Amino acid sequence: MNRTEVNSIELPWPDDPAAAGAALLDDATESAWLDGSQGASGHSLLARDPLFVVDQSPAQLAECRAIDRQQSVDRDRSFWALLRRAVERTRAEPRAATADDEAPRFGPGWVGYCGFELADQIESLPPALVDPLAMPLGRWAYFPAVIELDHARRRARALGRDQAAIRDLAKRWIANLESGAGLLPPCSPHARSRETTSAAEFEQAVRRVLDYIAAGDIYQVNLAHALELDHLPSAAHAFRNLRRENPAPYAALLQWPGAAIVSASPELFIEKRGGQARTCPIKGTRPRAADIGDDRRAVSDLLQSEKEAAELAMIVDLHRNDLGRACKPGTVRVVEARRVEAHPHIWHTVAEIAGEVESGISPVELLRRMFPAGSVSGVPKIRALQIIRELEKLPRGAYTGGLGWIGDEGDMIVNVAIRTLQMRAERGLLHLGSGIVIDSDPAAEYLETLAKGRGILKALGALSATRA
Repeated sequence: MNRTEVNSIELPWPDDPAAAGAALLDDATESAWLDGSQGASGHSLLARDPLFVVDQSPAQLAECRAIDRQQSVDRDRSFWALLRRAVERTRAEPRAATADDEAPRFGPGWVGYCGFELADQIESLPPALVDPLAMPLGRWAYFPAVIELDHARRRARALGRDQAAIRDLAKRWIANLESGAGLLPPCSPHARSRETTSAAEFEQAVRRVLDYIAAGDIYQVNLAHALELDHLPSAAHAFRNLRRENPAPYAALLQWPGAAIVSASPELFIEKRGGQARTCPIKGTRPRAADIGDDRRAVSDLLQSEKEAAELAMIVDLHRNDLGRACKPGTVRVVEARRVEAHPHIWHTVAEIAGEVESGISPVELLRRMFPAGSVSGVPKIRALQIIRELEKLPRGAYTGGLGWIGDEGDMIVNVAIRTLQMRAERGLLHLGSGIVIDSDPAAEYLETLAKGRGILKALGALSATRA
């Protein structure tokens, strides 16, 4: 276990944090940007040039590689087992408890994602279909130094246990600010989108789910379809546009050679701080309206909907049970059963559940025991996963998996990767989903998926889709 203290270098606050972030990551082979500027915490993480990478391709062994030596240091059939060992090797002694409210929220650690199909390594499911983008099942990179932005206090600092690593990161930051780097050239995106599933096909799949519900096979299923995109801008441009058009509390940009993930997720899957963990599932959606009166009526309609309330209540029970698998008995509680959250293009209802993590449960094990999120699978979860595999045309990849950060000291923030674009060069996939319950209307559920994608498609210049 690494017992070296985290070192900190205070940095000047930029006039444009987004430009400064883009400049820092611009020439990196691999980088990460977790943007919490729109969230309650108001903290963001920027990192580049990892030391290690853990990833796995379908039908291959999971592999941990040392970047500087370009060689494998560990392999396993199980991505979860390999990631657990890798995180353990970089684990550090937690800092002593402090009342300092300016203690770092982020720090050195692992940043990456677990794709939805990693559920196959937890449960017995039908074989997954082929991913047209050939994205890894999961990928996490270890960054020995990071820059944390505290947007509320306008405070920037480089954090790490390796003095040379944080000095190099700090020098890059300051040099970019002094040179005015980071202003991306103007980009008017003109991506094109094509439905892989037509409206009629999606509605037929919803009716099939309703048959399963009527037969008592299932209570709820989250059903998704995908848009294929081409003529995409760079991942950096896509992320900058998305931050402007569709800001989200758990937004993220991951880039590595040949691929990228751009996420505008509003949903927290797991946050672990010390021995406490919480999860905040989302269920219930209404589109925002331009007229203030219509917008208020949308909120009222959402709150008065028995369907939406029942759907969230079912998912609260599932998340509470899943969290209970990793928490001390009697500590799991519903902090808030239902609240409304406003987002640029939609309203959501959200719950919060918290508990005290059982001693000896690592962050990776906590994630594995809860994976995938119940809010994007269904109730009961295993049967929902089987039905998803039956009815959806493409694997989900990073979509509805978990994307985030696992720190050296055992803290963790992982989103539910909804509103998430997966990219290879100018090609991409954007999945859109909706929760199906007994009184769902197939046409309305399809329209709800489009409402969820509107902000992303606008940012990409691809609001109109071509039918499959």
